[in-house]
Amino acid sequence: MQLALQLNDVAATTAPCPKCGTLMILAAVTPHPIAPRMRRHTFLCTTCNQTKTYMMQVGADTAGS
Repeated sequence: MQLALQLNDVAATTAPCPKCGTLMILAAVTPHPIAPRMRRHTFLCTTCNQTKTYMMQVGADTAGS
């Protein structure tokens, strides 16, 4: 199975629905409850009302310079 979302692309606003295959929209971005450098990106399918949440790291490699 191919990863539906480029995890290093924080500007991603769509992802394919795992149920029906249509593009889902970004519905919410919330902080991860344990990992401060992670965010939960929740996508919503307007066709079948399915949701999918991806965990993404924010600010990758910006503090290393």
